[in-house]
Amino acid sequence: MKWFVNLSTRAKLFLGFGFLIILLVTVIVKAYTDIMAIQKSQKHLYNEDFTTAVDLMVLRTNLNGVRAGLLTMIWVTERSDLDGLLLK
Repeated sequence: MKWFVNLSTRAKLFLGFGFLIILLVTVIVKAYTDIMAIQKSQKHLYNEDFTTAVDLMVLRTNLNGVRAGLLTMIWVTERSDLDGLLLK
């Protein structure tokens, strides 16, 4: 450790800031690779795993629309209004 004490202040500052810059670059590279891995995982999850859930949600929405239409047709008593509902 005596070699560090014998260095000039300028060299010590260069070593200290150089070490911090190397550490910063290392953290940036690690963060970038992790963010890319998370994005890849998210795309895979959205494109493959959520399609089934989205399809089921669309199916449930369509079923609710059919139920609402049937209840409306049951509720309506006039024939002219019922013919208008049947065409939709």
